[in-house]
Amino acid sequence: MRSMTAEEIQALPAAVGVPIAGRALGVGRTLSYDLARRGEFPVPVLRVGYRYKVRRADLLMALGIPDMRGAARTRTRTAPTSPTPPYDTDRTTSCGQYSTTALSQADDEPG
Repeated sequence: MRSMTAEEIQALPAAVGVPIAGRALGVGRTLSYDLARRGEFPVPVLRVGYRYKVRRADLLMALGIPDMRGAARTRTRTAPTSPTPPYDTDRTTSCGQYSTTALSQADDEPG
């Protein structure tokens, strides 16, 4: 069994199966599953249905490898913007409902 390089581990998807995580740690498939079942795997294991998954971030942290993919994503994120409505909020909607402005103006009218 060949261990994985730091570059190969960084290129893994966000979550991998126990055999791949074990290979990154230098542990065989059978021992990886045994450790996961006993709750003794070196990194946290998630149970997804009948499958065992390991997060890439946890694996990298355990091995002391910086998460270059996560760092790149964090720098490029921007705050979400709320979309501007494509309609005039001071008028009625197509189904006859009034906006809050129209309702407040109707309250001011006598009658």
